[in-house]
Amino acid sequence: MSFISGISLENFKGISSRVNISLKPLTLLFGANSAGKSTILHALLYIREVIRTGNVDIDWLMQSGESIDLGGFENIVHGHDTNRTIRIRFELNYSSADLTKRVEIDEYLYMVNQSAVDLSTIGDSVETGWIEFHIGTGSSRSKKPRVLMWEVGFDGVWFARVSNPIENIDRGYPEERARLQLNEIHPLLAIPGDENKTGTIYGEICEDTRSDMYELYFGGTSFSLPEKFDHDVLFTMLEKEYGRDIAADFANKKEHIHKPRNLFIVDSLRAALTPDSQSIIEIGELASEKCLDVYRTISSTDNPGSYWQQFNNVFKWPIIPNVRGWCIPDWEKPFKIVWPASIKLEFENPEKNKGLNQPDLLAVKFVEQMTERLCIGPLLLLKDELSSLRYIGPIREIVSRNFTPPKTEDPSRWANGLGAWDALQKDAKEHRNPTLVNKTSDYLSNYLGLGYTLEVKKTILLPKDDPVMSEIRLLAVRFEELTAHYVKEKIIDPISRLEIDKKLQIIDQKNGVAVDPNDIGIGVSQVLPVVVGALEQSALILAVEQPELHVHPAVACNLGDLFIREFVREKRLCLIETHSEHLILRLLRRIRETTNKPDDFDESLALSVDDISVITVENNDGVVSMVEIPVREDGEFSRKWPKGFFEEREEELF
Repeated sequence: MSFISGISLENFKGISSRVNISLKPLTLLFGANSAGKSTILHALLYIREVIRTGNVDIDWLMQSGESIDLGGFENIVHGHDTNRTIRIRFELNYSSADLTKRVEIDEYLYMVNQSAVDLSTIGDSVETGWIEFHIGTGSSRSKKPRVLMWEVGFDGVWFARVSNPIENIDRGYPEERARLQLNEIHPLLAIPGDENKTGTIYGEICEDTRSDMYELYFGGTSFSLPEKFDHDVLFTMLEKEYGRDIAADFANKKEHIHKPRNLFIVDSLRAALTPDSQSIIEIGELASEKCLDVYRTISSTDNPGSYWQQFNNVFKWPIIPNVRGWCIPDWEKPFKIVWPASIKLEFENPEKNKGLNQPDLLAVKFVEQMTERLCIGPLLLLKDELSSLRYIGPIREIVSRNFTPPKTEDPSRWANGLGAWDALQKDAKEHRNPTLVNKTSDYLSNYLGLGYTLEVKKTILLPKDDPVMSEIRLLAVRFEELTAHYVKEKIIDPISRLEIDKKLQIIDQKNGVAVDPNDIGIGVSQVLPVVVGALEQSALILAVEQPELHVHPAVACNLGDLFIREFVREKRLCLIETHSEHLILRLLRRIRETTNKPDDFDESLALSVDDISVITVENNDGVVSMVEIPVREDGEFSRKWPKGFFEEREEELF
């Protein structure tokens, strides 16, 4: 099952205001030419490069080669306005991923409140989450684009933010350092069995070693998650506690509020509440000039609201060294944390930590491992999934008659279709029973009805001056005298030791002859890479543009069945940019059949409304909007198509 369940984009290419897209096993993008259907595909490819390299000023993409030229940050950011910040957020489904397996914590128990807590299981209860990237130039005088910040959240509450303050650029601080801000009141840090007192694991374990900032955080009362809260009350509280300016910032953006349990988020402003919902314990602003400003109040049970302080001194936050692009970890180096000077601890130095006992050292070790699991772990999982992304562009190249795949695999060759031929040739040469070749042949012939099959032709190259040739000529004139043993020893055995060359052949079923790729017709040459890209399962995500290009409508319909079998059944993710009415009609039919279950129903083609997302894309004066058109269980759309497409057919008919 795909780890990525949704994506949000803001200030990316044609998109200005934030759009949220739910990604299902089959996600179809419809729209007029140049409407911006490729935007989501480009965002996935873009972040894939950012996570791998830290570079945000990208033109050519590793996965797409020359097929996509993003033109650098200035062309990627909306309106070419480099003062804007690109925000890309991935919604994540942890039912298909395991943080505890991706980043392990040494198995040891720690005593908290006289109870043994197994710290190695932290994070195993997570169900959903997100990672959000902020990319821009900020207020730096150098105007160098970079990853300003990335944020990790779990189950509706932010957990950590990693940033490298923009001021560092102009002050000459090293680029390879980032700062970590933890949400110490996150429920994940609650003591098991006492979840209403969040933050206590970190507070108890690090009581002697946390920084002054953390000490202040844990001076307050316990925290729990209110299920709901009236935002009008929040504004009143804000005005009373922090003044009219902050309250007005919330009030002016009231319509943008959404409430993931304890956090109120209005654009970049955030607020968190006490258990009784009567006091604010955190208000923060994600400010572009400082990247992260956090205001936090700590209340005691005796004197609520007794303490509040602004924390914009990011130099108290723990440092993550060895990063790329100011915030992204350098994957070639081990992860570690450098503690702020206020802790005054170098626990690896025996001279400086001789006053600490073993539990104290384990506490520091745990915090580092916990941070790696819950901050870096999600980024690693996202990197893993995006690394398996396969992109097939709208125009697939026809291979030459003497096609030979490169010795080194090149993922960008999938973009122009050549990667499919590479994969087929590799399968033919390396496997006695080439599964990919056989499955592709079956689809071309039996499912798509294209009239072609694939075969592997085996040949042995015997040099003309090879000694075996002399024996063969001798056999031709003295075959009556030579014994079977002689023939086997001198001819058959030497030939069997020669290298066998395997070559992929395309067979025209109509006349039974082998043909070259140049001779199979443009439609078959365009659809074959799509078929191979879907069947070759090393890619968890397939992004394909115009799969129906140059094919008969019946073939476009049958492609829908291919996508159901390979992505819905296999729990993978397929993003399809298309104009094909026939493709969507086939999918709607399968939903209807899944609901009604006719006598001849094929379970391998079962498709529910939860498996498909249909997105329409419109471009109005350079601003892209994306609207999901829900599908009902009867195979009909639950809302009218915005304009065009199906209406075009009706206008022509009636």
